[in-house]
Amino acid sequence: MYLILVFALALLGCGRSANVNKHMRLLDLDNHIENHAPPTKQTGARRFLTITQRPLATYALSSGDVLELTCDAVGAPAPSIHWFRNDAPVYEPRIVVTYEMYVDTIGNNIVLPCRVKGHPKPHVSWIDNKGNVVKKDERMKVLRSGELVISSLRWSDMGEFSCQATNVFGSQLAKTFVYPAKAG
Repeated sequence: MYLILVFALALLGCGRSANVNKHMRLLDLDNHIENHAPPTKQTGARRFLTITQRPLATYALSSGDVLELTCDAVGAPAPSIHWFRNDAPVYEPRIVVTYEMYVDTIGNNIVLPCRVKGHPKPHVSWIDNKGNVVKKDERMKVLRSGELVISSLRWSDMGEFSCQATNVFGSQLAKTFVYPAKAG
């Protein structure tokens, strides 16, 4: 059983928590408002915050179902909405370090970086120059860091290798063209 806690804050809090099992997920939202704005001097303008659309209190889902939650708010000053899970901000994956092109000598071992950020932590996979998902073999492997190691670079390795970072909020793809050069 898993406990998932998600909060949306718009100088407010729209949230959800979920008990998860193999066959069904039941989501129970606490939909509370929290004002996190720093105190300011009143200048005669009226400050207000209204949640115009909030998630329902409970959702029942089958395993594998997709749930999209919406939280809209209006106010003065204009609120911003941020989603949190287990007190950490949630966001789609971003690839922050990669190469567009990599040139190295045939026979060398190479390492192609794919450093990612995202919460929850994104899963990184690589697609080789023939369009196949890279699985660990005697020449290629994906490290826990997301880097792709190619041992003993060959002429047949020339082409585009794609790094894909994925989590429940989305995915991002970055491509690296590998060019094996002849020695000398």
